[in-house]
Amino acid sequence: MSSLVEVPCTASRPLSLYTVCRESTREAACKVIHLELKESCRPVAIQFRNYYTHTVSVLTKEGESNCWSCAVNNWPCMRESCHCETGGQSWILIDTLSVLTDITELRLVLRQPSPVWKDFWVKDISVYCHGNQEDVTPSNEMAEIISRNLTAMAAIARASPVKELFSNVDSLTTD
Repeated sequence: MSSLVEVPCTASRPLSLYTVCRESTREAACKVIHLELKESCRPVAIQFRNYYTHTVSVLTKEGESNCWSCAVNNWPCMRESCHCETGGQSWILIDTLSVLTDITELRLVLRQPSPVWKDFWVKDISVYCHGNQEDVTPSNEMAEIISRNLTAMAAIARASPVKELFSNVDSLTTD
């Protein structure tokens, strides 16, 4: 069984896309975050903290090619509606990446069509790959690690007493 590893990466700040209509330019309800992986791999999951992004698409780029492929299209981050707050500040896990070759770059395309939210982005982005690149079969280990992290982080977000806060932080660092 291969182990799950977080791949170090650098992320650009969210870049807004603009539309030009006749003589005016306006900001579109779309932003792009460019991720550069420190080493090539076959990602199996991406985890991030949402800030009022409605959907996310994941684009991948193989090695030196200039072609981008869509690995995930319009993953819902705000579950009910782009106008409702549900999921607006949740941890999101995209665990259905179908990347068949090693990649070095990703792009997250963020969308928020509602005028209710003046700004939107994602942060604390983590990319996960299998430790052994020959073994790309899905593992329960990945789901367990990410589930444990999400549970502990949700408890931290709800925690009011300081003692409970520190007990949850300890669960993130122990095996």
